[in-house]
Amino acid sequence: MASIYIASSHIYAGKTLLGLALARRAQETGISVGYFKPLGNLPRLAGNGTTDEDVRFIKETLNLAEPIEELCPIVLTEELIREELTRDSSHLKEQVAKGFQQISAGKDFVIVGGAGQSLSRGASLGLTGPQIAELLDLPVMLIAKAASLLDLDEAHTAIQAFGPRLHSVVLN
Repeated sequence: MASIYIASSHIYAGKTLLGLALARRAQETGISVGYFKPLGNLPRLAGNGTTDEDVRFIKETLNLAEPIEELCPIVLTEELIREELTRDSSHLKEQVAKGFQQISAGKDFVIVGGAGQSLSRGASLGLTGPQIAELLDLPVMLIAKAASLLDLDEAHTAIQAFGPRLHSVVLN
């Protein structure tokens, strides 16, 4: 099974669209595709709980069979952070690792979507982009906004943070 973690140095850099394009292309060639977003950061009420808006969209678009709560086991909310600040959040890392194993089972290719601002989002839970890539032992594709030369500083910082896990960089 092949997999890649799609991270970004900015919010709304294009991670979801890039992941969706890769997944659709793989599906068109007969490859069994999975999608996993360990840490959702776009909370949306769904059914009896909260999910991530991007995950809901990808589940519907790719026609994924897994329940949405398996595709995104943790949704970052102020309530979650408040609860976790007073205790050891290692159980969240276990939840991410277990969730990735479940989604990966029987798949040829799994795309793992990062949260926007991959270097800081999830830091209070020990689940930044570099920490997730390390936990799941994944190569990283970084997508960075390139609206101006000033954006390159953020991209450079992310490149350094992911270190040898960095597989490729896309400037959008």
